[in-house]
Amino acid sequence: MIKIRLKRCSKKQQFLKLGTQLTETVHGIFLQKLIVLNAL
Repeated sequence: MIKIRLKRCSKKQQFLKLGTQLTETVHGIFLQKLIVLNAL
């Protein structure tokens, strides 16, 4: 039982890490676009 729970927790952590990476990249793209628009 404990092993299964640990596996689930690790999977959740991996999903959270992927989510944070995706949000960071999206924010970076938005910031770059905003900077370009402001430059124009």
